[in-house]
Amino acid sequence: MHDLHFVHLFRSIRAGCFCVSDPHPAYEEFSDWMFTSDVLAGIDWCKKNRSELNERVAKAQEYIRDRYSPEVVGKCWENVLLTTLGD
Repeated sequence: MHDLHFVHLFRSIRAGCFCVSDPHPAYEEFSDWMFTSDVLAGIDWCKKNRSELNERVAKAQEYIRDRYSPEVVGKCWENVLLTTLGD
């Protein structure tokens, strides 16, 4: 999941953009907040549902902040290293 697709998604969401994409395994986790189907259908959906876009982006930003912030990821790495190398 942590490939270039994931990085592009994070950057877009952090910049406040609603994401539309063809389906990709890296995006499954975020399917509640983005459109993952046919891109042209996604653009059409955005035009018809403009009032939902900002709220979806805000929820995705909160999700990323809670799960993938540098502090959270750093703590995960710290736990791995402590478990592997000991105290």
